[in-house]
Amino acid sequence: MSIYPSVCDKINVKVANVDVVKEQIAVTTRQLASQAKVGEKVEGTMMSESKAGIFFDAGYSRDFLAPNNLLSKPKDEYTRGEVADLTVMQVDGDRVTVSDKEDVGKPIATFVRGQEVAGKVVRYMDSVGIFMDIGASRDALWRTKGPGATVLPKDPKEYAAGEEVSGLIITRLDAAAQTLEVAMPGAEMVETSLSMETLKVGEEVSGTVTKTIAFGVFVDIGAERDALYAISQLEKPLSEYQPGDKLEGLRVTEVDAQRQRLGVSARPVAGEYDVGQEVTGKVTKIMEFGLFVDIGASVDALAPTALLSKDTGEYTEGEVLEDLKVTRVDIPGNKIAVGQQAGAGSSEATTSIDKLEVGSKVSGVVRGIREYGIFVDIGLGRTDALMPNSMLGDVTSAAFKPNQKIEVYIAQVDAAQNRVTVSAVEPTAEMRQRYIPQGFMIPDPKRHAEIIGREDLMDPEPIPWYEWAEKFPGLIRFNEKDQVITISVRAHGFYGEKELRQSFPTHLPVPAHLQKADAKPASKEDFFVKLEDQPMPNYDVGIKPEIHTKYRQPPLNDPNWREFPVPDRKPITMDFKTIVERAGPFEPSEKPGLKKAKEADGDD
Repeated sequence: MSIYPSVCDKINVKVANVDVVKEQIAVTTRQLASQAKVGEKVEGTMMSESKAGIFFDAGYSRDFLAPNNLLSKPKDEYTRGEVADLTVMQVDGDRVTVSDKEDVGKPIATFVRGQEVAGKVVRYMDSVGIFMDIGASRDALWRTKGPGATVLPKDPKEYAAGEEVSGLIITRLDAAAQTLEVAMPGAEMVETSLSMETLKVGEEVSGTVTKTIAFGVFVDIGAERDALYAISQLEKPLSEYQPGDKLEGLRVTEVDAQRQRLGVSARPVAGEYDVGQEVTGKVTKIMEFGLFVDIGASVDALAPTALLSKDTGEYTEGEVLEDLKVTRVDIPGNKIAVGQQAGAGSSEATTSIDKLEVGSKVSGVVRGIREYGIFVDIGLGRTDALMPNSMLGDVTSAAFKPNQKIEVYIAQVDAAQNRVTVSAVEPTAEMRQRYIPQGFMIPDPKRHAEIIGREDLMDPEPIPWYEWAEKFPGLIRFNEKDQVITISVRAHGFYGEKELRQSFPTHLPVPAHLQKADAKPASKEDFFVKLEDQPMPNYDVGIKPEIHTKYRQPPLNDPNWREFPVPDRKPITMDFKTIVERAGPFEPSEKPGLKKAKEADGDD
């Protein structure tokens, strides 16, 4: 007997992933990976190996990753199909990190900032501090350099591996980055001559080489941490640099206190280049979106596809480009963009935004495809026009390819914001007013009608409100701001007016078994509402009626609006208590069938 469902069988599935650009939806009958719990014990089957670690199938919608540092043995000793007991260490959306170690320690997410801990010294690193084993899945850092560094009770080099230290508290915890930091309560902060919080890109500094590694040289410039002098930026071979060497004339190329990144170089930074300056460069990396080019600066310049004279696939690494111009300079971020002077998307625009006319047809080239629309180069230089999904006509973004030549209509022009909106079809008045057609709304009535099988509910020719507004000025007015409409939770109907009304005040005494010991005994009268002693209905106590009226939904916020015509008569001024007293007690009338029963029995 097959365990798989037959054709036409109904099964319950969950949406595991949605790719709007590719128009693909992945579903699963399994439990979602995001539903895994940190610390949970699961059983997994080894599925594949990667540079990052081993992937296990634990019965969820996505395989779990056991990174190299959380494996109980070398990667090459695992075999496909091998079963292992796993501990969930981290859950980040649908990405789950696990470990098959028995003594892996507690997940970092189970610790809290300010928690007191004790630990053993694992190792000391001069660049950051002492790493401590506090029983977590990752060693905690007792920082001696960098943000939050403190003065230790003794010289950090005097701490021996395995030495126990108590009285520490957790000062920093980042479950996503899997990092922990500890310190002694009330410890003095380490003072530095420079601070990463105040350092700026391009600032000139000097320093001393502390160590050399395969990808560069670390230099002490007096900041909380050593700066990296990348191997691609060095002025001489790496082997010629020795610890203790003094380096002058360096400039800060990168500074990020949050991520603890600090870089220096002797080459020019972005601020030393001018837009329009002609440069020569060598291709260092080829990407789908463009080329990275070494122009002699402290960072490789980006030549985007829109500013190249040919497709990226026609270039080779190491190729020299002599017809480059600087098109953009980001001084704080130390980033440079360049383009070829004869490029198809050169910064030399073939038209200007002031010459564009709404409704006119122009030629363009697809430059980018996003989930919300298409970016089209229509000859505005570095400014691409946006063709949103609502203006693609009967096709989707999947029908377009990068560098595809198309013809589009100008739908909107915003010269102040330097923005242009185009359409694949001739734009109507609704589209020019940012109208979202049925089929692109969230929630969408067209899709809802298809699901319930009631296409007859959809108007084949919806009312063209924006066209009417243009054709008949003053007939239709639109709100300047969006208005929130209240609907029921299940959206089965519109109850906005009812939900905006205030409820009637009601007296609900506390039952005897829930009353305090000194409470007075509940009487029969306590369970009845005395209307004559209550404030006017529909208004909260202490709130003026005009306040309620002002913030109700139109037309209820208009004091002069009436649902039914009001008779032309003089109003009678009377308070609510008087109205109740005049009405007297409620006396129900006889039921219709009661009188007939009495007559049949001969009662008068």
